Formats: sequence, structure tokens, C-alpha cells
Amino acid sequence: MKLLTLLYVFCLFYVLIPGNIIKLPIKTSKMNIIIIHGLLFTVILSCTYNLVENVKLIEGMDHLPKKNDQENENKNQEGTEEMENEDIYSPSQDAGR
Repeated sequence: MKLLTLLYVFCLFYVLIPGNIIKLPIKTSKMNIIIIHGLLFTVILSCTYNLVENVKLIEGMDHLPKKNDQENENKNQEGTEEMENEDIYSPSQDAGR
């Protein structure tokens, strides 16, 4: 579960606590109000969970390359260029000398 999804579920739960933010105009027993709020939470969450879970957000700075990664990549590129410029050693070269 992503951080955004966890935050969404927490906020939805908080909003649907009976009497906290939403008060139903229906005059009924406390048990019925709790059941209605629970059903509302379940229906809203089941309809919107996939929408929230599939939101593409960049969390933190993970998308930026690290400085060490860039240095290593540069070293690898330099190393491959040096290898291309050098002669490849083979034992047959020694045999001819």
C-alpha cells in the first residue's frame, strides 16, 4: 500500500466517523447510524480504491540520479573507451616473437 493510499483511507475514515464531520439528518438509534456510516465508508472505499492506488506521484526524490551513480556511469564510459583504444592481448602474439 502506498503512502498516498494510506492517507486517503485514513482521511475517509476520519470524515465518516459518526458525528465528527458528517451528521445524518435521520433520527434513528446510534447503532443504525454507525452501520450507515460503516456502509458508506465501505462503498466509497471500494469504488475509489483503485483510482487512488493507480495515481502516479513521485514520492520523495527517488527519481533524481544520485551523484555517485553519475560518477560511476562516467567512469564506466571512460573505461570502455580506453578498452576500445587498446590492443587486445592474445597468447599467439607472444608465440610469434
